[in-house]
Amino acid sequence: VGPLGSDIGNNGMAYDCSTDTLYGADATLDQIFTIDPVTGQASNFVSTSVPFQGVGLEFDHATGLLIAATGPQLWTIDPSTGASTLIGSFNGIMVDDLAFHPVCP
Repeated sequence: VGPLGSDIGNNGMAYDCSTDTLYGADATLDQIFTIDPVTGQASNFVSTSVPFQGVGLEFDHATGLLIAATGPQLWTIDPSTGASTLIGSFNGIMVDDLAFHPVCP
């Protein structure tokens, strides 16, 4: 589509089907952002407390939260504020991808 316009490290992407919003996660600065699906331009950078490594990112429209798998941990992230909550650990297993396919309202 086009360049993000930002140099990011290991990253993940998620799609909110209810608002047609693409989200990305930047492992270099531990932040999330939105991506314009027409130009590919990244914007609306929001800091999180997630220690991103490799990033699996999904969006749960039922809660309005992003779900992030990074290293051995699973987190939720509020895409508006960056408020992050550690859900739990994968008991030392490194996870850097997620698949979550809810039915879009």
